[in-house]
Amino acid sequence: MIILHVASLSDKKFVGPNINVPANVEYGQKYAKCGLYNSNHNLQQYKENLNDYFIKDCMKNYDIKTLPEPYNTPDIVVFHSMYIISHLLIARKLRKYRIPYIVVPRGALTIQAQNKKKLKKRIANLLCFNGYVKHALGIHFLTKNEYEESKLFKFQNYIISGNGTTKKDKIKEYNNMNSSKYNVTFIGRIYNYHKGLDVLIESINLGKEEFRKLGIEMNLYGPDRANNLQYLIEKIEEYQISDLVSIKPAVFDKEKEKAYLAADLFIHTSRLEGHPTAIIEAISYGVPVLVTPGTNMAEEVKKYNLGFVAELNPESIKKQIIYSYKNRNKFSKITENELKYAKGNFEWSVIMKKTINEYKNLLNSKRNSEVGMKKWEIIK
Repeated sequence: MIILHVASLSDKKFVGPNINVPANVEYGQKYAKCGLYNSNHNLQQYKENLNDYFIKDCMKNYDIKTLPEPYNTPDIVVFHSMYIISHLLIARKLRKYRIPYIVVPRGALTIQAQNKKKLKKRIANLLCFNGYVKHALGIHFLTKNEYEESKLFKFQNYIISGNGTTKKDKIKEYNNMNSSKYNVTFIGRIYNYHKGLDVLIESINLGKEEFRKLGIEMNLYGPDRANNLQYLIEKIEEYQISDLVSIKPAVFDKEKEKAYLAADLFIHTSRLEGHPTAIIEAISYGVPVLVTPGTNMAEEVKKYNLGFVAELNPESIKKQIIYSYKNRNKFSKITENELKYAKGNFEWSVIMKKTINEYKNLLNSKRNSEVGMKKWEIIK
């Protein structure tokens, strides 16, 4: 089976698709012939880990036939992310060649995402993107909740298969939970609306007196997005909570691992996500998480006892932070649950085996309605 992944990737390590899409290709190569076309940049860095990687200039006039064999005639094309004009133009030519494609919207079709820049997206949908979605062989959602929140769009078929991570060499150990400090950590972009950091700051202000008594501290790691950092700095000063909140630069690789392992609780208060890598990594390190419904992971966190769930409002977040602190004697059990869940659900080799089987099922369904198509064998 030949799969071409198409994505708009940059060199920014803090952007989820820049990590997850190459992993789809790298680990998918165990089960199929997988290549990656970067529609954004002529970056060579992804070539280090991938056998078949094509920079932007490798495709001419949005025509897949201009790529080297066998990716000029793949069995399926997988588009990552949604509102990218070049992907729309490539898809139009794929339909001409009768090459099926799948769209991975990464949260872009959810009600919450559609309400952001609502008028602009409504016009774009009517003119172009409704057809892009409608003519896809299927839509690849990362979580069940993402699918449930994306039903405003019409699509033929769908699958649900999430992001992943690698098995960690080190895990969090909770041997001394009587420390005078309780470290609540966020790792991600400093993007107030998307990540709900404006609500998180309000919750800290609401609970500041009790947080001080309990020794609860917030550490926010990440790069500034569209000058959102200035808003947080001003709010921290206005609320006089600089003793409770530390904003730190983005961390990567070993420094990021240290930040995870230093955390007592990992927090994400997002309004909208696809399947956030930061939460997946926290769980794989065995760090209990506190999430909101917008992360698309609240249901599994609650069901499998991986941490705590709050509604996206200051009162609920404040209460759950304090509740987690008072239940920190149960963290060792939560860590045990997380590591077990990560092994069966977040390891890339497991995810890509499932994902490629789902792609084959979609192709087999198409085969049933068209004569002469190859029947795809499911990976055992």
